[in-house]
Amino acid sequence: MNTSTVSRLLPIALLFSLGACQAGVAPSASVAVAATAASTIAPSGEHVIAEWTVYSPAGIFIGTDSVWVPGHGTGITTRIDPASNKIIAAVSPDKAEQAPDAQGFGSVWITTSYNTLDRVDPADRSRVLASILLEDGSQDILNGVFVTTAAVWVYQSDKGELIKVDPATNRIVSKTPWTTLIAQAKAPTTVPVGKGTDFMWLQMAGDEGGGGITKGLLRLDPNSGAGLTFLPWSPDQSGDGSITVTDEAVWYGAEGHLYRIDVATNQIDATYPTATGIIHLAIGFGSVWLTNYERSLVQRLDVAP
Repeated sequence: MNTSTVSRLLPIALLFSLGACQAGVAPSASVAVAATAASTIAPSGEHVIAEWTVYSPAGIFIGTDSVWVPGHGTGITTRIDPASNKIIAAVSPDKAEQAPDAQGFGSVWITTSYNTLDRVDPADRSRVLASILLEDGSQDILNGVFVTTAAVWVYQSDKGELIKVDPATNRIVSKTPWTTLIAQAKAPTTVPVGKGTDFMWLQMAGDEGGGGITKGLLRLDPNSGAGLTFLPWSPDQSGDGSITVTDEAVWYGAEGHLYRIDVATNQIDATYPTATGIIHLAIGFGSVWLTNYERSLVQRLDVAP
């Protein structure tokens, strides 16, 4: 995906609950997957090109020449070859290609389980240049990071806040409730012009900040952090799924469905059925890819991204 304006927008699937968990010990069933080169199982579903059984997939991301699927609590990352549609390796995370970092202002920015934002030297990942406390106390969901040309932004799901950090001082500039951003986004009567990757996006499941937040898709200005558009989810559209962004569209996976939201109209323009479960998404190699945590399933769709 293009990251020309908003630097390294991490797939939001990885930034919520399952993606925040640390790897543990791999069960023998996951290791056995790598032993079989032709490990594709029979595809099911109208748009499914290929599918694989991968134990408890915690997310999915596109690498240089492969698709990578980290396992939740397994200590195993599965590598899929998009040319052959076969699993070609199952390795430890340190031997896998890494998901894109949030980079900018000469640093890598990482949220931690200690409710801090760490500024890390990109040449030496063990060297923390600054550790910025975001909130007091422990956290439930790992925070996410956007880095734009204007600032470093953290979305804090437990409190339902957008936090702005000044990289010149390593200090928090502001904390804005998501409810305020939604109210801002509902005010404009026109959709801003630009590519999807020109904006920041938040998928709101409604239980953030203790609950009471309207479920939907929020578009944010990458310079000011202001809310620009808001697309509310209907009851059958809401869920804990993830989003991924391309120039033309935002893709969102919820319980039993995959949605394509047109950036220019801010409306859903395509819907595809999926198996029920927590869906994570990736776009690459001319396809839409998804994982289903509950079903230990990875699928490649013939849906044009």
